[in-house]
Amino acid sequence: MRSALISLGCALLFVPLVLKADGVSYNYLDAAYASVDIDDFDEDADGFVLRASFEVSQNLFLFGGYSDLGIDVGGFDVDLREYDFGLGYAWPVGNASSMYGKASYVSAEAETFGVTVDDDGYGLALGLRTRPATNIELEGYVDYVDLSDLGDETSYGLAARFFLTPQFALGAEVVFGEESTSYGAGLRWHWGR
Repeated sequence: MRSALISLGCALLFVPLVLKADGVSYNYLDAAYASVDIDDFDEDADGFVLRASFEVSQNLFLFGGYSDLGIDVGGFDVDLREYDFGLGYAWPVGNASSMYGKASYVSAEAETFGVTVDDDGYGLALGLRTRPATNIELEGYVDYVDLSDLGDETSYGLAARFFLTPQFALGAEVVFGEESTSYGAGLRWHWGR
């Protein structure tokens, strides 16, 4: 009995090497327009988001992102910029699905009238990407960011992508934060697999 459990446990260790999620690639560039509805303001912040990911091995990938948003607060323009980069690990959970975990360095800043306030910290994320059809990808994730002075926030995101070709997809995304809701639409380019 004990040897059967050990054999089963060893076999489960090799499942990620055998199962590779068809069509779920972590090699991509992403450009999107984003609008953020902040709870305490009448105006929405809007701007652009750039993201990239690059597989360094079958399961490990590097990633990074940059957002540049603007908002009018009482007649004053405020620029909000954020970037992050880090390391992720993906493992297949079926023929066309992949779970991932990410850890990142995060930096955020706000600027108005030449005065800049910035902060940095770390982020953790856990998500699932799946391809229910050849030209459709769905994604859901939870994201936790902890900045040194500004505190922490947990957000939940949902995304859908429609592949025009095997490499190019149109996408839409919504992110529900503790004090804001973000909406985005853009284009993603995949390469590899």
